[in-house]
Amino acid sequence: MSSRHDTSDSLIILGPYPPPYGGVAIFNKNLFEAIRGEHSNTELWTNAELCEEDQHINFLKSGLIGNIKFLLNHAATKTILDSTVSSAEYPNFKSVLVWVILKPFLKFKWIKIIHDGTLPARYQTFGFFQKFLLRLSLRSYDRVLTVNQTLFNWAKHLSPSKLDIHKITSLLPSKDLDIETELPQSIQDTLPTCDKRVCTMGAFINNYGFKQIMNAVENLRNQHDLDIHLVMIAGGFIKDSDYRNDLLRGRDWAHAFTDLPHPQTLQVLKASDVFVRATTEESYGLCKVESILCGTPVLATNTGETRGMSLYDPHDANQLQTQLYKILYEQHNPDLKSFQEIFKREAQQNLQSILSVISINS
Repeated sequence: MSSRHDTSDSLIILGPYPPPYGGVAIFNKNLFEAIRGEHSNTELWTNAELCEEDQHINFLKSGLIGNIKFLLNHAATKTILDSTVSSAEYPNFKSVLVWVILKPFLKFKWIKIIHDGTLPARYQTFGFFQKFLLRLSLRSYDRVLTVNQTLFNWAKHLSPSKLDIHKITSLLPSKDLDIETELPQSIQDTLPTCDKRVCTMGAFINNYGFKQIMNAVENLRNQHDLDIHLVMIAGGFIKDSDYRNDLLRGRDWAHAFTDLPHPQTLQVLKASDVFVRATTEESYGLCKVESILCGTPVLATNTGETRGMSLYDPHDANQLQTQLYKILYEQHNPDLKSFQEIFKREAQQNLQSILSVISINS
């Protein structure tokens, strides 16, 4: 690694870490693994109580006292790469106040990563006090990284002119992609052999469109007498148990996993014939890109990253069903290999961009 990325001071990566296996948690995991090999003085702090045991991974207790103890005992003079949501996405009065007050005394460098693509729209619904807290945070950040152009434009418009803002993506090199394609026996036992397998990810709430995908698969099975199974991989960060139970009831061809480890998730993707993403809002859509990197075609709505993917209107159930049939039975797919090379190259470039931005001495 070049000297301009040399971080002689310590770096703290702060935010979600698996499990659960959401996009931000995977981003932090991949970033932590990429940096720690070069810089042993990199730590990760997370409020995920079930994360793996590691001397460089530490538990951050949420709340006012937890924030004060963390900052006073561990943050002084360090660079903090912050993917938590309490200062911008969901501004919390106590959290913002503690960070803003202690920052000048502890002299830490605060780099905020904004992952939530819904923030610009939600900001319009914020009350006066929430907007005040967010603007106070923006004045205290040393740098801001946003994961798409819309967030970048919004942050640029809202922030002080002197604030350094950069656009990155959620895509980073991942060791988990270099795995065996055979599924673990525990998962094989849960997934019966079938002619075609459809996979989707998200959570058991309406926003992720599991019901629409379920209906499309069910219609194809009934109308064409097809042996198609659906695998739903859900994060445990939020769920509606009634919604989940209604989807699975009486459908032995539908299978659900919660908080499946990331390497096993990629194995399921490789063993699937198509990955469907039905969200109407997406900051980037890391799972879609990972599917392409696994060699599995993607059918998605026109939001977030869409290169190399087949698209459909989320309000058109017939289009979803028709596109799904074409991918499964007519090989109606883009050339995945060319897009795999594009995304692999961009993952490396994105890592280098982040390393440049977080360079403490820059």
